[in-house]
Amino acid sequence: MSLGKDADIILNMVLAEREIVFRPRDVYIVEKRMRRLVLRVIQFAMQNSKKPSLNILSNNFLRSIVQLSCPLNFENMTNWLFVLYTLNFSLWYPKSTKQWQVRGFTGFYGLGVALKRAVLEGIKIWDPVYYTRITEDEMKYIFRSDNGIEIPFLNKRRNILHQVGSVLLQKYEGTFANCIDLCEGNSTDLIKLLAKEFETYRDVGEYKYMEVCFYTKAMLLVSHIWEHYRGKKHRPILDLQTMASVIFCDYRVPQVFLNLGIIRYSPFLIEKFEQNVPLNSGSPEDLEIRGSLLWIIKRVYQETELMIKKHLHLKPSLIDSSSCS
Repeated sequence: MSLGKDADIILNMVLAEREIVFRPRDVYIVEKRMRRLVLRVIQFAMQNSKKPSLNILSNNFLRSIVQLSCPLNFENMTNWLFVLYTLNFSLWYPKSTKQWQVRGFTGFYGLGVALKRAVLEGIKIWDPVYYTRITEDEMKYIFRSDNGIEIPFLNKRRNILHQVGSVLLQKYEGTFANCIDLCEGNSTDLIKLLAKEFETYRDVGEYKYMEVCFYTKAMLLVSHIWEHYRGKKHRPILDLQTMASVIFCDYRVPQVFLNLGIIRYSPFLIEKFEQNVPLNSGSPEDLEIRGSLLWIIKRVYQETELMIKKHLHLKPSLIDSSSCS
């Protein structure tokens, strides 16, 4: 199977983002507010550059990885991470309803805590031999919640585990580590492999008759693996300007950008949110929001880098809004 007619994934993403950003329907970027964010990032970094807290923050930017680590050997932990990100989708119910939570955690963290709990209880949730045959009752037990709320799309998740596990057993000797070794540390090749072999990682939609490929799920997994492989053979080599943008892809990010005035929505989209109408994955509105977020993060990354070089000799107090004009 070819990916995007064999087009380069990164180029495809850039073209898609540009189409979304420069010809939007429902999501608009406010450049002036984005430059203010750049200033705030620089000021924070300069004020805290010599404090241990900044180093801790930069070393733990991948969703508090240490908290989710399991007592597994290196290869099995790699397989556990694959399961974690494979199941990382649609973890929320509509607004104003009770949410699925595990030990007080919701969303991605709740998923990670549930999977870690399974390991501690002796369940081989990382092993495709186990999860290709996992039953509905076993799924309900593993993902049992604090409040009796069932994890969203339980049977869909079970079917996905059956599918990805079968691929690993048939083509990769039952371990995701072989996928990583096959790519010899090249993060883009690993993203392509994930999208080619596992349907759940094919993050593709259509926007104005154009194929839009973000591969966010695959890139998040690769980013987490990059941290997991610190100091190990075949640690994925990441293009930080490309990969850094997906690190912050989270449902709260648009809320933050909206509150900061960096993005604004059309009346049509605002009405949808006010009426608690869920956005379908891959819908034009969903793609516009995600494409805009990726674009903003990359721009903030690039402009922050340029301004740091330009004003490296200045004290934080001397950098103000006039510096980014």
